[in-house]
Amino acid sequence: MAGHDWPGNYGNGCECTADGNYGVAGGVCTAAMDVGSLSDAGSVAQRQGNVMPGEAGDWYRFKAVDTPDAGGACDKFNVRAQLIGNPDGGFLLDLYRGGCAGIQQLCAGQTDTGWTVNFYGAQPSGPGALNGTSAGTVVKSPSPEKAGECKCSAAPGMPGMNVCADNSADFFVRVYRAAGAAKSCAAYTLQVSNGL
Repeated sequence: MAGHDWPGNYGNGCECTADGNYGVAGGVCTAAMDVGSLSDAGSVAQRQGNVMPGEAGDWYRFKAVDTPDAGGACDKFNVRAQLIGNPDGGFLLDLYRGGCAGIQQLCAGQTDTGWTVNFYGAQPSGPGALNGTSAGTVVKSPSPEKAGECKCSAAPGMPGMNVCADNSADFFVRVYRAAGAAKSCAAYTLQVSNGL
């Protein structure tokens, strides 16, 4: 673990201990720390870290797996990213689906967010949308209400049903310090899940 002088005065003994990834991994999307695969059978993973001065944030990547929904089974694909440990509210997160380009950003500046298929029909896509069609398109559902998870339909737009489709994708999370947050050595705890 590396030490870092947080307040700018090495003589006062107020140094932070950086996490094990400081200067090694996670500083950019292309070097995101791999969390692994999370199936929609109800998977969860947690990671801890802190963001030292000069770091833009910590990047994480995980594969969310949508298990087969054959025969009208329940579709439980429901990705969530949340800061379950957030000292003094000093950390925020951004969530991306499929990559780290701006058009793939689902949300920014959140502490608890996700992407789900628990709606029937197509929902608006783009930043801030929880469920979407292809990037850049906006197709309204007959009703924007949640449909629940059972049973799914092989055809889109069936009232009260999700579409039985494979929504497996790579998701990226960036955790960073909120603007104006008090300087601190405290660590965050990120939790990502699928199917809960």
